[in-house]
Parts: sequence; structure tokens; C-alpha cells
Amino acid sequence: MGLMLKQQRDGTLRPHWYGVYTEGEKRKVVNLDVKWKGTPPASGRVGDAGDPVFERSREKAEEALAVFVEDAGRKGRVENLTERLIESKTGRHVEYAAIADLPARWRNLGRETAAGEAYLKGCDAAFKRFIAFMETRNPAAGKLYEVRPEDAAAYMAALQASFARKTVRDNAKLLNKSFERFLPVGAANPFAGFVGRRANGESETIHRKPFTPEELQALWHAARDDDFMYPLIVAAACSGMRRGDICRLKWRDVDFRENMLAVKTSKTG
Repeated sequence: MGLMLKQQRDGTLRPHWYGVYTEGEKRKVVNLDVKWKGTPPASGRVGDAGDPVFERSREKAEEALAVFVEDAGRKGRVENLTERLIESKTGRHVEYAAIADLPARWRNLGRETAAGEAYLKGCDAAFKRFIAFMETRNPAAGKLYEVRPEDAAAYMAALQASFARKTVRDNAKLLNKSFERFLPVGAANPFAGFVGRRANGESETIHRKPFTPEELQALWHAARDDDFMYPLIVAAACSGMRRGDICRLKWRDVDFRENMLAVKTSKTG
């Protein structure tokens, strides 16, 4: 884990500190959103000392990197649990799509009817506009699941300030469909609330959003000391069963040898 400064194409330094850390066996670099100040070391080596102002900005960057790595580790543990739950239910490996890969993924998406080049170029432009927006607003977000609802809301507001209403609607539909297609199972779609709206701004569709990994972890943590509720919550999260079916479970329905629950119910309505 360490710090680095990056150069622009013209040889000048970029304005922010970057953090270097490892995740598993992968080396990763993240923009810490902390600007370096003062005079960097004359040697050009970031490990050498600069002036006092530069060193104070280094300290802020080191603190930001420590917080980021801690959050990334915590998020990774939650994601690993979520991956195992999803893979056990669907039999499919969970893939995390990168924001920067949206244009290529959408172009290569399997379709019954081939899409025209004019349509695909329009999609490319829309995705690149969103990618550029995220690089400025939330540079730490590299994957689709890291796009927050407030990021989506800010982007839609930016579109509404610059484009016609139809263009805004088309962009919302495209982003909603692409996120819906490429997000991992169970991840909340930040653009779901921006499609199917009436003229007065009310949504025509009620979206039931699943818990995010962070919300699920918080729920488990809050219920951990409750001997009655905690097993029910864990069983519901791991099985996807309805509340009534969970409450009607008997010990005879649990197969500890096969790690299975046997549920006999009939759904009406």
C-alpha cells in the first residue's frame, strides 16, 4: 500500500494523489480525490520529501488511502458472501461489469435482430457521456454496482439542464436497460426510478429494491443479539423465502445432511 503521482501527456503532474493497494493478487490504483499542494521533491521520486505543504498533503492522502482500503476490504467480505449466495441459487458465476466497458458490452450483446450502426453509435455517445460524468463526480467508482442513486440523480439532472426531454428519456431508458442487464443479481439499479414516469413526475411503476450488501450486513448486525429474529432473518436472506413460509418452518423441514430446507406451500392471488 502506497502513494503515487501521475503525469499528464504533456509531462505535468495530475492534480490528485493516487493510492496503490492490492486486492487478492491484483494491484490496483485509485484516485484518492486529495490534491497535492506545495512543492514536490526535486528528484521527482514520490518517496522523497517535498516542502512542508507538500508533506501535509501527503499525510491527508495516506489517511484517505487507509480509509479506502478498510472500506474496500469490508465491502469485499460482504460481496463474497453475496456471491456465494447468488451462485448457490443460480449456479452462475457473479461478474462485476466495469463502467468503462458499457459501450463494448452493449455492442456485443446478443440480440434476435442485429442493431443498426447508427443506433449503436448513438448508444456509444450516450455511454461515453455517462463515463466522463462519473470520472468527474465519483472517480472511485469503477464498477456498475458502485454507481450510487445520488450519482444517477445528479447525472439525470445534468442531462435535463442540457438536452431536450426526449433525449433525457432515451438516455434514462438506455442506462436503465444496460444496468439491469449487466448488474449482478440482487444489485439495486440506480436508474430504475427514472423510467416510466408520468408527466407530473410520479412513477407509474413501484420498484421493490432488494437489499444492498451493505444494508444486508447492517440488518444482520442489528439482529445478531436477538436469538429469535436472527435465525429467521438469515434463513430468509439465504433462501429468498416469504415471511409466512419462514415462520411456518418446522424442524422436520430441515435436512442438515444435505443442507436443504423442504417447503410445502401454495401461493394464491
